[in-house]
Amino acid sequence: MNRKHFLQAIFAAIILLLEFLLCRFILFDWHGMKDFPLLLFFSV
Repeated sequence: MNRKHFLQAIFAAIILLLEFLLCRFILFDWHGMKDFPLLLFFSV
C-alpha cells in the first residue's frame, strides 16, 4: 500500500468515527437510543 492509499484509509476512518460520535451523542440521545449506534459500530 502506498502513502496515498494509507492517507485515504486514515481519512476515511476519521470520518466514520466522527459520524459515529455525531449519531451516538447528538442524534440518538434525542430518542433515548444511546446504545444502538454502539451495537452497529461493533457489528461491522
